[in-house]
Amino acid sequence: MSAEAPHVVMAVANPITTDTRVRKAASSVAAMGYRVTLLWADDVGHVVTEGELDGARTIGLPVRYELREETLRRLSKRATPGRDWLRAGYRDARARRVKAAELAARRSRLDTDRLPASLRAAQFTHRLRSKLLSVRLDGHQRRYEAWRRRQPWRRELANVADLDGVFVPWMIKLEPDLLHLHDVHLLEAGIQAKRRLAAQGKAVKVVYDAHEYVAGMHGGNPFWEAAYTAMEREFAAQADAFVTVSEPIADLLPQDLGLATRPTVVLNTPLLGAGQGQADGPDLRSVLGLSPQTALGVYAGVLHANRNLRPLIESVALVPDLHLALVCVPNAHYWAAEALRRHAADLGLDDRVHLVEPVAPEQVVRFLSSATFGVHPMAQGLPNHEMALPNKLFDYIWAGLPVAVSRVKAMAELVEEAGIGFAFDPDDPASIAQAISQVLDHRKELAAAARAPELKERFAWEGQAAKLGRLYDQLAPLAAP
Repeated sequence: MSAEAPHVVMAVANPITTDTRVRKAASSVAAMGYRVTLLWADDVGHVVTEGELDGARTIGLPVRYELREETLRRLSKRATPGRDWLRAGYRDARARRVKAAELAARRSRLDTDRLPASLRAAQFTHRLRSKLLSVRLDGHQRRYEAWRRRQPWRRELANVADLDGVFVPWMIKLEPDLLHLHDVHLLEAGIQAKRRLAAQGKAVKVVYDAHEYVAGMHGGNPFWEAAYTAMEREFAAQADAFVTVSEPIADLLPQDLGLATRPTVVLNTPLLGAGQGQADGPDLRSVLGLSPQTALGVYAGVLHANRNLRPLIESVALVPDLHLALVCVPNAHYWAAEALRRHAADLGLDDRVHLVEPVAPEQVVRFLSSATFGVHPMAQGLPNHEMALPNKLFDYIWAGLPVAVSRVKAMAELVEEAGIGFAFDPDDPASIAQAISQVLDHRKELAAAARAPELKERFAWEGQAAKLGRLYDQLAPLAAP
């Protein structure tokens, strides 16, 4: 690689250990002949860490999120109403709970079911004060939410300021020819670095890579979702080129963000040969100690509420002898995993629902391949979900697994077109169980379709990287050999 090759700086606001899209993009662009530096946010380290990833230089930048924590502290304080002792209602919920416990204890000590007048009066007063407290809390909550909606996005997204303060100096210091911003969190940082470098006489092209349909993200914190949408609308059109993760999102972004060109679609898919030739390494069925005859479904990914994993667990009870493995990201022992473990135990399914630690990205395809089928129960009705083609869907395909998936538009259409599985209502355990039963009944023909070479060739990362290379060639062409 020539020292005069254009310098590409990629930036992402998260660790890169398991971010397969960012890792593949960096290594593929380096293989094209560009000089690549990948900046990533390290939220646990205290010093800058440098490394190498398939020809790309990596730099982990410690981000302590001090501004975010201070803002959250202030917001939390404002969210709590003042404790006015002169109010007729209880001053707070704890005072209400203490009084309820006191009245319950008084009643338990009576020798008769007939309540004395003093206790009846105390109970009536308790109900009245509880109602007044609820009215006060509801009114305060409405005022608080209305106040937050009027705040500018920068006040809501103090984490962006934390990131800007760390990343902008490095983006300027590295003097890139092309700055590739992965996802929305570093969009302001990239545009600001572009302006600062332009003032120094250095022209920089910026690529904004939207990993999600930001305006369609719902189900989390509504204030953050609205703030990220406002931030994206303010800065996205100032980028020079655009990349996103599915065709439907690419159709919407030009109008939503005022873009001059339609984004290039780069799917998050495995390399064509992923999982091949890996004779060694763990496989899911062996880890669980299950026989080849046992029906084993697998979900691999984050345990977010929008993945509808509780109805999925409940569906296991409706399919005889079925086992379900949840490969938990980031791990199988954090709070969300423990909550799902308890849910399975409450249903008497703890012997058939297994929570499993994740494996390294390069081992995922082989690890999953011993399952009977893959399942993806992401929630319906969220615009971002309806347009998504999750990377785990392609991991299942590369593993040769038939699939049962939510009836979300883009994913269900691909599964139906390819003939590799069945779709279900992710809120209904009976619907999930029906789709799983259909997959099990037709597993041989579905698995054959999933293993078809032309399906992998259609979506493989090599083709996605080629699209990225053509975009780069327009923005920062490599010198002719």
